[in-house]
Amino acid sequence: MKKILFVAGIALTSLSVAFAQEMKQDQKMAPAKQDRATEAAAVKRSPERMAQHRVERLDKELTLSADQKQKLNALFVKEATADNGRAIQRKETETQLKAILTPEQNQKYEAVKADRQKMMMQRRQQTNLDQKPAPASEQKQ
Repeated sequence: MKKILFVAGIALTSLSVAFAQEMKQDQKMAPAKQDRATEAAAVKRSPERMAQHRVERLDKELTLSADQKQKLNALFVKEATADNGRAIQRKETETQLKAILTPEQNQKYEAVKADRQKMMMQRRQQTNLDQKPAPASEQKQ
């Protein structure tokens, strides 16, 4: 009788631990599902709409003139519809973008770009830390 109760207790304990771990994983996965939904919505946008969004964001950061907005919008639409490699197209767009902006705007743009890259690296590092398994010494306890 004692053996049956002991085995039942162990089974119940192991099931509750497994369920708790499953809930933690589901909580971590929820933001990823939202990110995928956001990405799917972004894919459905037209090149013109994506270009307009980029121009609006740059306008907030750099206070663009009407002529600059028009030129950048055409440039971003061209980039979105281009068939050549993405990296090559990005470099070409970057070169043309710098030609359109004033020197002060170029400095601001580079600073904003560096900040974004820094934030992306921090997010990647945080994601990598969240996904790493616990060291063997912690798993034994």
